[in-house]
Amino acid sequence: MSTFLFVFRALVGSLRLRGALLLLATGILMISVLGAFSTLFLLEAPPPAGTTSGSEGELIAYLDAMLPTLDIEHLYVDLRNDPRIARVSYVLPQQLTRRDVSGAFIVATSTQPDTNAVADDLAANPSIARVDRTAVHSGALAALPGSLRTGLLLGLLVGIALCLAVARFGLGDALRSFDGQLRILHLAGADPWTYYAPILALGIGCGVLASAAFIAILYPMHMAALSDVESPLGYAQGLLDPARVQLVAVLTALIGISLGSLVGALGVGLAARRNA
Repeated sequence: MSTFLFVFRALVGSLRLRGALLLLATGILMISVLGAFSTLFLLEAPPPAGTTSGSEGELIAYLDAMLPTLDIEHLYVDLRNDPRIARVSYVLPQQLTRRDVSGAFIVATSTQPDTNAVADDLAANPSIARVDRTAVHSGALAALPGSLRTGLLLGLLVGIALCLAVARFGLGDALRSFDGQLRILHLAGADPWTYYAPILALGIGCGVLASAAFIAILYPMHMAALSDVESPLGYAQGLLDPARVQLVAVLTALIGISLGSLVGALGVGLAARRNA
């Protein structure tokens, strides 16, 4: 076993209940921070007064459960060649919580007359089981109100500060439990990074686990929103866009790892002070 793994296992094994609970709380706060960040991408402003759902937006056409694959391909080509349609993408049945369909097409149009006409044509097609209109615009999501954006950004800053504060107490408790081993390594003249690296890895591990937990929540929400745009999740219009959900997943993973690195660096600083 490598020295890193040996020291890391000893560090984790020395955790007491209080320290473990504080690190768990740190992970929960990380998930909350990631949730607040993702809201900036997944929510859009309400449509302007006087507009209707589906205006200059998208349609979700759910395919009949018994529709053969070849027919799905032909329908996809027909939609791609329709001049009224700006963009069309196919959603696999595995990406939906509904089991009575063989997938869905997300169809984007650019004008309200086109939206209405295409919706009527799709509803009359026997291959289509159901057509739902969404308020998603074919371009970028509408900007959130300034007050809401400000509130979310302040929430992010407060969440990060709380996360680091709780992590400091949790890591401090962990290092007190690990104090004996730290002193032995220090007196033996071991390279400080022999024990700094596992502490840093502990923080990064918290960030990775928090990111994985958030993504594990995000994708079922995405599937549920796609399956029923009239559900409460359907109001988070970004959840209906697979590309946007993938972008949010990547960004939250990077932020989670970065936040975990900050927590790990905080732990390294605490360990350096104890050995000063």
